[in-house]
Amino acid sequence: MSDKLVDLLRWAVEHVNLRSVVSTDALQRLARSATVEGLRDSLGPLLGLLGYAYLRARARTSATVDRLTPRKSRAQNEISRIAKVGSGIAAAAGLVGLLLQEKAVEEEGAVLPKRDLGPMGFKASILGMGGTGIPRGTEAEALLTLQTAHECGINYYDTASQYGNGESERRLGLWLEKLEAEGRRGEVFVATKTLSRSYDMAASEIEFSLSRLKTKYIDLLQVHSVNDLDTWRTVTSRSGSLKSIEAAKASGRVRHIGITGHKDPSVIMQAIADYPFDSVLMPLGITDRIYHPFEEEALPACVVKGISRVAMKVFAEGKLIGTGADLEKCLHYVLSLPVSTAIIGMASPTEVLQNTVWTKTFVVMTEDEKEELANAIEELIDTDVLWWKH
Repeated sequence: MSDKLVDLLRWAVEHVNLRSVVSTDALQRLARSATVEGLRDSLGPLLGLLGYAYLRARARTSATVDRLTPRKSRAQNEISRIAKVGSGIAAAAGLVGLLLQEKAVEEEGAVLPKRDLGPMGFKASILGMGGTGIPRGTEAEALLTLQTAHECGINYYDTASQYGNGESERRLGLWLEKLEAEGRRGEVFVATKTLSRSYDMAASEIEFSLSRLKTKYIDLLQVHSVNDLDTWRTVTSRSGSLKSIEAAKASGRVRHIGITGHKDPSVIMQAIADYPFDSVLMPLGITDRIYHPFEEEALPACVVKGISRVAMKVFAEGKLIGTGADLEKCLHYVLSLPVSTAIIGMASPTEVLQNTVWTKTFVVMTEDEKEELANAIEELIDTDVLWWKH
């Protein structure tokens, strides 16, 4: 816990001009001696420092936009400044609050549970890092988020060459390169995907992925977004992308082969009947229970075959956020299914910490509790917004 706080504070010192306020060593001493009670006592100074860091970082990233906005009056600028101070302190308060929560949970002995990834011989944390969030902020923020996830016990990292036009893989690669140099690459499981359908295009995409990820091998390479039988027939043809993945596996650059599907459970059923996949990535969030559920047939079929089951769309790709949905229960719902791990696209240390706390408090839900949650969610969201189902 204290190491994560050290890194968060170090980031603020390195990226914001705080050295005139407090030294790096002082911040490290504060973090390393922190207890839950000590953190509470230090809450005021921490809020001030983190709020200041937040505002300075926000000012830098929005400078271009600010230059394009009309000139405001002095009064308007003062109101804007006060509002930014308030939002910065609120954001810092939330972060410190999460640090306190995770510290308390850790002191109770809770850790991230692990489950087997089917036949692949790796025990994955039941909370995985989704790669869609990695390109959202700055590179420094992405690297801090990845490091925070690792320190929280997350060891499954999902990405794809399409995420951020390769930026997700590139940033993950910068972090993996550091792990490789420390001899710790084996601590994490890296899964990426190819959306290409032909042999040659997939081969090129795999080479780009390996280059961006800066790794000698990819743990899992998945045929991405196979949503209809025509696509399935294309990728499994003699000139299809699956043959290219098999060639990469034969060369040792890919260790395992998987498939992802978003729309039609029957397509996944056909795919796992035709081919011995090691892993299936499928939508298993609470919204997917409501509309074209994969959990009724595709999920049990994977269990019977011993295939790794990776859940996505835990929060309906973020569409449940802000609707009043109980996100902690939504996560617990997915973890209550026979999944190997559940990936969530997390773009900041705050999101990592929040999801880690929720995962550590996980208790298996009863069928009645699942149905009650599904009924509540159905009142909050229109299934038409679930683009991956249509």
